[in-house]
Amino acid sequence: MIKGLMQIFMGNQPDKNYLKSNSITRVQIPEIDLNHLFEELNFVIQSEDPLKVQEVSQRILDSLRAGTEITVPVSVSIGRKNKSKYGYVKMLKGREHKMRLFTHTYKRDKPRKAKVFLNTLLHEFVHVYDIENIKLRKTIHCKGFYDRIHHLMELFKADN
Repeated sequence: MIKGLMQIFMGNQPDKNYLKSNSITRVQIPEIDLNHLFEELNFVIQSEDPLKVQEVSQRILDSLRAGTEITVPVSVSIGRKNKSKYGYVKMLKGREHKMRLFTHTYKRDKPRKAKVFLNTLLHEFVHVYDIENIKLRKTIHCKGFYDRIHHLMELFKADN
């Protein structure tokens, strides 16, 4: 948002990619209640079983993909911790996108809260959504991007 305001103030037009991303505040999927998946995720995060976390995470991704135009598979793998990231996604044009999510905090090696883990999963999913559905040249962190994550969190009833 500040980038866009600065460009306007400086006399430059904001990037079309930025304007398009910022103008879309919701993910176009059917309004379904995904709370049961959030509850299941909360349970498996506490169990600290990475395979179960991966299974539930994959079901969440598959549920989200089913309601979109994303035809490219998105797979998830689970790591214990990473010094600087909660997760990331490698987008391979025309092939399977690979998401990696980390379940534990770096310094204390404690399981992340389910809400934080879900937010990371949705953050990475929105990157994929931006490229595959919205057809952005590049997915960027702007107000619209974070509004889309917030919209998804509401579907899980995990944003309170």
